[in-house]
Parts: sequence; C-alpha cells; structure tokens
Amino acid sequence: MITGVKDKMNKKIFMSGVLMAILLLLVNTAFALQTVNTDPSAANPGASANGSFVLTNDDAANPATGISISSAALVGVTDATKNIPSSAISFSPSSVSSLAANGSTTITTTVAIPSNLAAQTYQGTVTVSGTVSGATVTSTFTLSVVVNSYSSLDVPTYDTTTSLEIRGQEDNSGTGTFTVTNNGNVILNSFTFTNNINLNDSDGDSISLTFSNPGTVNPGASATVTITAAFGNNIDLDNYAGTVNVTSGTATDSFRLNLQIQPEICSDGIVKDGDTTSSGNAFLDIDLREPDNGDDIKPGDTLNIDVRVQNDDDTDMDVVVEAFLWNLDQNEEIASVEGDSVNINDGDTETYELELEIPKSSDLDTDDSYVLYVKAYEDGDEDQNCNEESVNLDFEREAHATVVKQVTISPSTASCSETIDIKVDVENQGTRDEDDVYIQVKNNELNLDMESNLFDLDDFAGNDESATKRFSFTVPNNAQAKDYLIEGIVYYNDGDDTQSEFETLSVRECGTVTNGGSTNGGSVSQLSLSTGTTSIVAGKSSAQLHLVVSSIEDRDLQGTLSFTPVGDWADSLLNQPVSLHSGENNLYFTAKLGEVQAGMNSATVTIRPARSGDFAERQFTLNFDVVAENGVVSESGLFGGLFDGRSTTFWIIGDVILVVVALFIVKAVFFRKPF
Repeated sequence: MITGVKDKMNKKIFMSGVLMAILLLLVNTAFALQTVNTDPSAANPGASANGSFVLTNDDAANPATGISISSAALVGVTDATKNIPSSAISFSPSSVSSLAANGSTTITTTVAIPSNLAAQTYQGTVTVSGTVSGATVTSTFTLSVVVNSYSSLDVPTYDTTTSLEIRGQEDNSGTGTFTVTNNGNVILNSFTFTNNINLNDSDGDSISLTFSNPGTVNPGASATVTITAAFGNNIDLDNYAGTVNVTSGTATDSFRLNLQIQPEICSDGIVKDGDTTSSGNAFLDIDLREPDNGDDIKPGDTLNIDVRVQNDDDTDMDVVVEAFLWNLDQNEEIASVEGDSVNINDGDTETYELELEIPKSSDLDTDDSYVLYVKAYEDGDEDQNCNEESVNLDFEREAHATVVKQVTISPSTASCSETIDIKVDVENQGTRDEDDVYIQVKNNELNLDMESNLFDLDDFAGNDESATKRFSFTVPNNAQAKDYLIEGIVYYNDGDDTQSEFETLSVRECGTVTNGGSTNGGSVSQLSLSTGTTSIVAGKSSAQLHLVVSSIEDRDLQGTLSFTPVGDWADSLLNQPVSLHSGENNLYFTAKLGEVQAGMNSATVTIRPARSGDFAERQFTLNFDVVAENGVVSESGLFGGLFDGRSTTFWIIGDVILVVVALFIVKAVFFRKPF
C-alpha cells in the first residue's frame, strides 16, 4: 500500500520536472532574440534618416538562423493621415543567415523621407524573426523618426550654368518664363527676385526687369513666373547676363539669365503659326551644328555653316535658312548668306550647308563682339513661322596677312595697241608691319609681267596700312579677241607669302594696224604733244596739267585723251573729251597727286578718235619735273637726290658741295706751309 503511494508520488514528481524543463526551454527560446534600438536623427523632407539597432541571440547553447527584418509603415503621431511607407525603410544587412549563441550584430536602419512630408514624429513597428532549436523566435521594437519643418524651393530646367535667354531689340521688350517648385513642407509665398546683372550700357541706356507674382505655392506644387525685359532706346547690342535669385522666407534658388539685345533677325520675332513663342517651342526647330560657340574667324575666311532644321508642324513646309554675321559693338551687319528654299515634310529634318565670306577689311576690330545669327522661316510666310539661333565668334588676326582688295582695269574693254591702266589696291590686315612689299601684275598670254617698286605697310591699325599701285600696259597688236584674266599679286613677309585676285580684260576684235600705231583702220594722224607744265610741287594734293596738242590736219578732230602716270605718283585721267582744231590746242586738266617724290616722273598720254576709224590713235610719253615743296629735300634723302638724277634742287646742292671741295683742294696744294 505504502509502496503504491510512493510510486504515484515519484511519477508526479517526474512529470512535474519534465513540464518544468519544457516550460523553461520555451521561455528561454521565446526570449532568445533581443534588440536595442537607436532611432535615426531628425531629417528634412527629401533626405534620409539613419539609425541602428543591436541584435543579440541570448540562447547560450544554440545559434539563431534565418533571421529576417521588416518594418510597418511609420504613421504620423500628430496627423495619422500622413505616413512614411514601409518601402521607404531599409536595413543593412536586410537579413542574417546565422547568429551564434550569445552572439550579437549591428543592423543599420535607413529611412528615406518623402519630399514635402509634413513636419511631425512618425512611428511604426519593426519585427525581427528567426529560428532557434527548430522553434520560431520573434522580437519587435518601435522605430521613431522626426521630420523637420523644411522650407525649400527649386527652379527646374535652369541653373547657374544653363541660362534662361530672353532676346529682343532696342526700344522693345522680350519675355521669358520659369517654374518655381516647392520641394519643402512649408507653404511658400511673398517671393522676392534679385539679380546681379549690369542692366546699363556704357552711355547709361538701361534694361528694366519685372517678375510676375507666383502667389502661394503649397508643398509639392509649382507655379510659373514670367520675366519681362524692357530694352531701352539706343541701348547697345550686347549680351547682358548674370544670376537671378528667387527667395521665399529662408528658401532660395538661383539661375543664370541671359538678356540678348540683337538686331532684328526674324521680322516679327520668333513665331509659331503667327503667335509669339520661344525658340524651344517653335515649329521650326534649329540645330546649329557648325560653327561652335567661340570659334575663330579671320578676314577673308570662308565660314562653313551647318544647320539642321526640323519641321515639328503637322503639315509640310517650304523653309529658307539665312545667316548673318553681326558686329554688336558697331551695330552693323558684316556679311550675310541665304540658302535655297527646301520643302520639309512634317516631322522630318533637312540639313542646310552655307558658306559665308568674311570681308577683307582692316576695319574689323578684334576687341569687338561678333555674333552669327541664323534664322529658319517659312518661305513667303516669315510672319507665321520663324525661329532663330546664334553663336558668339572670336575675331582673330594673323601676324602676316596682306591681301589684294581689288584689281581695277580701265578701260575694261580694249583693242590691240590700246593702253590700259591697271590699278591694284592692297591692305595689311595682319598685326605686324610689312617691309619691302611689292605688287606684280601678270598674264602669260598677253606677255604681261610688271612689278611695282618696293614699299612698306603699317599693321592693320596703322595710318598707312593700305596702298594703291598703278601699271600702264599696252595690249599687244597681235592679241586675240577674247577675255583675259589679269592677276594682281602682292608679295609680303619678306617675299615668303603671296595673295592674289583676278580681274577680266576683254580684248575686242582688232582692226588693221597702221605705221602710226593706230587701230581700227584709221588714217595716220598728224598730231604732236608737248607740255606747258614746267614743274609739279610734291606734297600738294593736286597739280594743274597744261598739255599742248599740235595738229596739222586740215579738219577738226573729235576724240578722247587719257593721262596715265607711270607708277602711283598721280591718279589717271581717262577718256577726257577733246576737240582738236588745226594748229596748237591748249588743254588744261587737274590731276590728283599720290605718293609723289621730287625728281623726274613720267606719264603716258593717249589720244583716241571719238568715232572708230576717224583718225589713228596716238600715244605719247611726257616727263614732269617734280620739285620738293618750299625747297625741302624729298624723302629719298639728300644724297639719294644727288645721285638719282631726278631733282633739280639736289643738283644745285651737289654743285655747291663740289665748288667747296675744289676750294679746299686748291688751298691745300698752293697755300700749304713749307716743311
């Protein structure tokens, strides 16, 4: 009896021990994963908040495996309608495959705060789950994030490197728009707009800017602001650029504004179906591929222009492209070129390739601002569709750059044995003076090969940067009737460089040549020529020429007289009408003097009949004694004048010097002291 009772008691004790062991095992397993959380620091909307928690496996004997971490959405404590979604919460590492017994690890928490989220505290539950000894274990904690009150605005599209451009003409206005976006969680209003743009030109003409009021902009919302630029009368053509600051309370953003005052390119400004628009919204989209902004141009260059035009309208359009090179400082067009009209289907693109000739001019200043404007417009309806684009170009000059600006032949049509005047104008467009420059005129078929004397040219900015040289040439009496290209060549940079231009001489059918040198079958003319001009004074702007033509014809002769200097000491007088009677005929002309120096200078005088065949053409050569003004020795110098045989004044001085030298010799020979 007693033994049975003891057995029952032992069984009860055993079962109680088993239950107690199971209970202890369950309790230890349930609390195997422990977390100690550190909440993220407060953050602004649009930013990330970072925190961490320490995960510990409190089981002394068994590892925790397959640990996962997740979070519920964080809900606003003050306003539960606002929350941070669970997708914005991440952990690193996002899971733990195994955590040793009594082991621990640190998990980083990152919360991406949505833009414009209201300022308050947001809370939610983080759950950590794993397995220990085959049993699921779980731990949770509350994650809390504070979102700050944050004022922020943004001007999308434009920034301090990408400019908003407003174009217009003087005494006119232009507009541009930009968007203000509220990226914070505070309402924006009471906007202010400031800028650092110099809105005045050098003589005080100005630009005024006004900004429309965007009103109240709620968090996450946007508003459009319109800038109106009023360009003053006579304001200089230029780019007026700087930074615009947009401010509301403590929120601010900045962008670059470029005000471009330009000549009229599109006749009615940039238009789209007749309505004013911006360049980016026009139906004709221009892509100026060449030249690039800042490319160099030089006098006489050919500027290659590559333009692609896309028709964004829903109908086909005939489109013309024009290009203009403009000097903004001088407010003048330098050169222009127009392409052919091309039909562009709706949605298609066409490429226009133009060549713009840069003028050969020393008046182009390297310090001025040059802009290439390109416009594309609907052929015949520029006021309906027109767009424009521009690039700034740098004007550069080479050190050595002398050019033939023009070759002029007078008369441009001549007969055999007729004398023509060839005038060559040259200009130094380089940055260095040129010494020992000379000009050559050539045509192999006519056996024409003449050279000027050597001369110097100042650099492009000097007073004597240009020169004109003249050549007198008689067409050979066996020349064929056709057009001949006469080449004018300038040699410069110590003869290492040349540049040339051509002009056409037309030789007409030649008549029978007589022994008087006449042409067109005229009878031999009985004419002679002398001059009553005894001397010409160097340094004067002109000289009075007195020519005496003697005729022993028994009839009056009607003709023309041409006076052609040999060299550039005077301007030519061509085809002056004359009426010659029998006997002496006194003719008076005024010749404009050029670079004349004291000495003997020559000219060719040609007398031609007014009517072909009336009498034979005659040609004479006259010499004129040019004397220095007020007895001043010419630029060739004292001894140069003594020995060139051309200056009467210098011969007199030479005679005086010889007399003085002779007196010294006589004195030395006859009056020397005895030894």
